[in-house]
Amino acid sequence: MTALAQSRARGSLFPPIELESSHGKQRLVFAPGRVTLAFYEGKEAISTNLNFKEKVRLFGLAHAPLLDFLAIGDVSKFNFEPARRAVRAFVSHFASSRKIELVLDWEGALRKPPYGLQPGHSHIVLVDHLGHLIAHHIGNLSEGEGEAIFAQINRALHLASPRGEALQIHLKP
Repeated sequence: MTALAQSRARGSLFPPIELESSHGKQRLVFAPGRVTLAFYEGKEAISTNLNFKEKVRLFGLAHAPLLDFLAIGDVSKFNFEPARRAVRAFVSHFASSRKIELVLDWEGALRKPPYGLQPGHSHIVLVDHLGHLIAHHIGNLSEGEGEAIFAQINRALHLASPRGEALQIHLKP
């Protein structure tokens, strides 16, 4: 995994935060009791890790028990009218046409403490059901790094499950 920003370390707390959903409602991100796999990126990094994102989608992670799979857009550059209205309309149309939910970070809240995600990069963040950071990757993933993240997801789901069950997820079918 790529090194974290100096202020972040594995096991550090990612407290719950409310952000706007593409469905027009507030969405709790890093919700207690849920494992969260989040992609956080701005417009300049949206094409990073497309194969990994598609494999995640194909394996149905968005519907797995105890797991939130979130695409979070850093749209803070557009936090003014009329840009905000145009971005909201575009994101809503894009999300509904693909039957997905996108989460919008208008204030750049995830770039600030205690999260500290760097702007202009593609971030993959895995947080356990207690809100602790398990993994953080910046930039392009290799296939081996993707498999390592899936292994960490499996372990986190096992620990979060009331019966200790794990959903086995792999990159390769």
